[in-house]
Amino acid sequence: MSIMDETNSELSDVLITLLKGTWILRHGDQKQQRLWAILKKRLKAVSNHLELLRLKLIVDEVEGFAHLRGMDIEEGGEGPRLTMRTQLPYRVSYLLVMLRKMLDEYDASDGSHRCVVSTEVIFDRIRLANKDGTNKARMKDEFSADLKKVKDMGFISPIPGDKERVEISRVIKAYVDAALVSSMAEQLEIYAEYANKRYGDSEGAPSE
Repeated sequence: MSIMDETNSELSDVLITLLKGTWILRHGDQKQQRLWAILKKRLKAVSNHLELLRLKLIVDEVEGFAHLRGMDIEEGGEGPRLTMRTQLPYRVSYLLVMLRKMLDEYDASDGSHRCVVSTEVIFDRIRLANKDGTNKARMKDEFSADLKKVKDMGFISPIPGDKERVEISRVIKAYVDAALVSSMAEQLEIYAEYANKRYGDSEGAPSE
């Protein structure tokens, strides 16, 4: 294989990895580390190839992830989109914000890279923040469904051999920015105040 063929093959491997979905660098994976080094070295060439598909490359070298975003019409002209924009349900959006806040809290108190949390801790924080009279058992079912959705989206990862904990992916910082966290927090304060006034000590309060 010539040097040119080998270079094109490496570039193809990088493009295929990116097109599969959000790329989170696994530091113990030598193949991924090799491809990540190629991505950094040939960043301009990779970006140019993706622009032909109307895709914009987003790379965060500090957190160690890369993902693609569909280009707006004003950025790349008219043409079919290869990525879809969908509005998430409120519960899923709030769960993402909660996970982002937990990741920020973890980073502020711990120097290690992996943020592993108990699903029960996540649920308790969701439950305490949403005093809307929903039965605890029903809320638990909804939480499990939302957590699966978030896992399928790649924002959390299961811990092998441990069904009670998950790892919060750092790619969540690219999707949930500080402004959204602040905005959601303000909405929740208003919502919590309303819920407390409505339910208070009545029978409609959340079941324990």
